[in-house]
Amino acid sequence: MLEPHKPSSGYRVVKQYQSDGERVYELDSAGTRLEIRVSSRSAGSGQRSWHVSAQLGGVSDAIVLSESGATKSEALTKVSALWSEQDTAHALPSLDWPAVAQALLAVRGI
Repeated sequence: MLEPHKPSSGYRVVKQYQSDGERVYELDSAGTRLEIRVSSRSAGSGQRSWHVSAQLGGVSDAIVLSESGATKSEALTKVSALWSEQDTAHALPSLDWPAVAQALLAVRGI
């Protein structure tokens, strides 16, 4: 007998598109929407750095937190740490950042 499908408690990418040189990923988890923007920048000597920003989706005056790293994954890890540091000061919800990373990895976002 097949087991009934249980909805995932993690994030899923519901939309992705290009905007002003950035790749935008809109994620959702139980009604919490998150927007992740990923872009690449020249770091000199033929090297590239990655810039990742995160903000709550659907919020007109949302706080945007951004970080850079040598890889997309590194930049996302820095954003998640910054989010955790700033959550109380800016009334940000606690997010499951490993689930966010998993959803982005599934669509080759990181």
